Amino acid sequence: MKCYVHKDADAVGVCPTCKQGICGVCANKIDGNLYCKNDAVNIRARSQKKKGGLPVLLELLIDVAIAAIMTIIIYALALWLGWL
Repeated sequence: MKCYVHKDADAVGVCPTCKQGICGVCANKIDGNLYCKNDAVNIRARSQKKKGGLPVLLELLIDVAIAAIMTIIIYALALWLGWL
């Protein structure tokens, strides 16, 4: 069997979702199974939703906000202690 993307490459496995052959370059391992790129993206997206994960941009904004608040607290403490 050949890879469905790289027609000249031998398949190292078959995607359990779409049943297409996938080569080593195309294979995405998730929980011990090999998936094609499209199905791997879908599985990871569903997994992220099930875990209640936040979108990456929202997580980044939260991290930046926490860092800003911590900076303000440290600055205020330094002023209060007379270090600045």
